Amino acid sequence: GSFSNENVKIIQGFQQPFWARLISNSSSIIPIKIVHFPNPITDNLNLNFYNYNVGELVLSIYDYSGRILMKRNISVESGNSIVNLTTLPSGSFLMGLKNDKINYYIKIIKK
Repeated sequence: GSFSNENVKIIQGFQQPFWARLISNSSSIIPIKIVHFPNPITDNLNLNFYNYNVGELVLSIYDYSGRILMKRNISVESGNSIVNLTTLPSGSFLMGLKNDKINYYIKIIKK
């Protein structure tokens, strides 16, 4: 259960409400559409960017408790990037993509 008083608020359980807020507030300076597949993921995650052909992004993956499990730079070439996630354990995760033009979050599932 949860507990709160005038000084402290403790919430147990998954961070899904926070994730939903991050995902719904994803934004970019220029109109960019990002398609990711497959989901669930077995080994590699494909990212297709529309209206963003070349650049660098910081990819971050978080578990349900908010711990960062992976953080690396990825390159986008010809509007595509492939991210190897073989070392990621099975489960549900929040993935963020960020640079000076993009602030994008999605939920991913690893088999």
